Amino acid sequence: MTPDPDAAPPSFPGYDAEHRVVPASDGRTTLDLDSIAPGADVVLPDGDVHLRGQFAADGAGAVRFRAATGAEPTLVVPPDYNRFAISVAGEHFVFDGIDVDVGEETGVAGIRAHADTLLVRDVAFVGRGTHPDGEVTNCFNLAVTHPDGTGVVRDVVAAEGSTWARYKGGDGRIWAWVGGDHVGELRVQRCRVEEFGNNGIYGSEAPGRVVVERCAFWNNNVASIRVGADGCTVRGTVVGVDPARYAGPREPARESESFFMRGLWVEAKRGALDSPGRVTLDRSRVVVRGGDGRADASGDASLPTGVCGVVVRPNAGALDVRDADVRVDAPGVPPILAKRPGTAGPHASTDPPHDVTLERTRVVDTARVDALVSVTGRDLTVGDGCCLEGDGDGTDGVAVADGACSVGACTVRVPGEAVRAPASRVDRSRVDTDGTCDGEWGSVEAAPPVRAVDLPGVPPA
Repeated sequence: MTPDPDAAPPSFPGYDAEHRVVPASDGRTTLDLDSIAPGADVVLPDGDVHLRGQFAADGAGAVRFRAATGAEPTLVVPPDYNRFAISVAGEHFVFDGIDVDVGEETGVAGIRAHADTLLVRDVAFVGRGTHPDGEVTNCFNLAVTHPDGTGVVRDVVAAEGSTWARYKGGDGRIWAWVGGDHVGELRVQRCRVEEFGNNGIYGSEAPGRVVVERCAFWNNNVASIRVGADGCTVRGTVVGVDPARYAGPREPARESESFFMRGLWVEAKRGALDSPGRVTLDRSRVVVRGGDGRADASGDASLPTGVCGVVVRPNAGALDVRDADVRVDAPGVPPILAKRPGTAGPHASTDPPHDVTLERTRVVDTARVDALVSVTGRDLTVGDGCCLEGDGDGTDGVAVADGACSVGACTVRVPGEAVRAPASRVDRSRVDTDGTCDGEWGSVEAAPPVRAVDLPGVPPA
C-alpha cells in the first residue's frame, strides 16, 4: 500500500504533566532542559526561547515539545553548544512547530529520538550549522523502534546544513542519521535539505524502511539520500547537485578530499543486511549540473567532484526506477551506475535480488560519459516507454557487463552504441535510435511543495 503523504501523523497517548515555559521578570525566555521530567508536554511561547542544558531520558514514555497555540517560537542555541539538546528513547515523541537558530553566533544542536512512534513537524533550522569541533552534532538521529511503528518528519527545512565539503572524516553534520535501531517505517515528507557535509539522509544501516515523499534535497556531500532496506522509497522528490545554488563558503582544502556528491546512494550495511531487497525511485527528478573542477586556491570551481546521479553499491540489493527523470550536465558523471554485487570495504554483500529495472524513465546526459546506464554483474531491464539521450562523444546508452539485459520499446539516441551487452542476446528491434527526449516527462513533479522560509541569499527549493 502506498503511504499517503498527506495522511494524519501517528496518534499519541496522554502526557504526565504540562510544562509551560514563560518569560522571566527581565523578559528573557529560557527553556531549561535539565528541569524537564520524562512524560512532559512542554509548551513554548512566541519569540526567542534561549536553550539551556539537555533533556536526556531513556524509557521516557511519551514526551512532547510544541508551540503554544498561535505561537512561533525559536530555540536559540548558546555559543559553543554542540550536542543533542533532546535525547530520548521511549514510546512516543513529538517536536512540533519550533524553529532552531544555529546561526553564526550560536552553537549547533540536534534531536535524538528513538521511539515506537514519533512526529517532527513544522521545524526550520535557521542559520549555517557549522562548528569548529571535529565531530558536529547532526540535525536528527531518528529510529522507529517498533516493527509496526511509524515516524513522520514533515515540513522541516534545513537549507544551510553546514558547508558542503565538511565531511570531517565521517564526523561532519548529517541532516538525519537513521541507524540500526530503526525497524519500523520513517516517512520524510515535504522537507527541504541542503548543503550538509556528511549526507542528507544516512539510512543505509537501518533494517527498517525510509520513505521520502515530495521533498527537495540539494548539494549534500557523499549522498543526499542513502538507503538500502527493502521497501525504501523516494517518491515525488527532487535530488540535485548544482553549484549555482550553493550559498556557502568555498573551502579548497576541504574540497580537495572526501568531497564526492551523489544523488541517491543505494547500499545495505550492518542492520540493513537483515532486510535487503528493492529500493524504489518513483516519480522523482535527479539533477547534476555544472563543470568538473574542485575549488582552487581562490575558491573558484564550477562543480564538486560529482560521482553519479544514482549509484547502486556492491553491498546493495535491487533498484527500481519508475517514471523518473535523471539528467546530468557534467563531464564524466554517469547518470545511473550499478556496481557488481559483493563486499564493499568492511561491509558484506547482500542476498539477491540484485537486478536494476527502469520503467517509463528518462535519462539525459549532455556531457561525455561512458554510458548513460552502466550495470555490472546485475541483470538490467529497460522497460517500454523509457528515453535515453546522450550528446558526449562516444557515449553509449546502456552498458551491461556480466549480466542479462532486456530492452523494450524505448528511445536510445547516443553517439556510441545504443545497447552494449556482450554477455546477453538483446532484442534491439523495438529500440528507436533517432528519437529525442525533449519536453516535460511523465508524472515527475516540477516543484515539490515545501514550507516557505525566509532565508536571505538562499534560492527557493
